Amino acid sequence: MKKFTLIAFTLIGSLAFVGCSGDDDGGGGCFTCSQTGSVMKYCKKGSNEYTISVGGIVVQTLPLGEQTWEEFKADMLELCD
Repeated sequence: MKKFTLIAFTLIGSLAFVGCSGDDDGGGGCFTCSQTGSVMKYCKKGSNEYTISVGGIVVQTLPLGEQTWEEFKADMLELCD
């Protein structure tokens, strides 16, 4: 029973760190957008890529191209509801 409890607390503790890792950039690296009836989350990944998540699952990673993250974010927020 002690072994199970130790494993359970270890897993719960590790999930807390994994769940907070996306917040390390001060919150400026992600934004949500409601389009076509679904909520999508766009997050900056590295210096020249971003990810699109739906329901907490990353569905696509794309390059920013010639735009900066700030330009991309501003353009996308204009299209959101």
